[in-house]
Amino acid sequence: MTERLFEAGEAEKLRERVNADGAFAQVSRDMRLNLCLVHGVEETLLRFNEGKLVYVGRFVPMSEPIDVYVKAPPDFWSRLLSAVPP
Repeated sequence: MTERLFEAGEAEKLRERVNADGAFAQVSRDMRLNLCLVHGVEETLLRFNEGKLVYVGRFVPMSEPIDVYVKAPPDFWSRLLSAVPP
């Protein structure tokens, strides 16, 4: 069984936190970005548009262009996404 990067509800919480960050919105207001996070065999797509995180979900390879891939082992993602990252 593959460990998931975002459990149920966590993706929505991340989206809400990013979109509530006024500084992020200001510096990324003109940004359009498809970011793929690779976690084991799972690939998660984060789509940013005009300063907002508009989508967090499963990425289907070859379905759309990806601007940036970030691939890391599961322990990296667990630490990064913990309540208090190291």
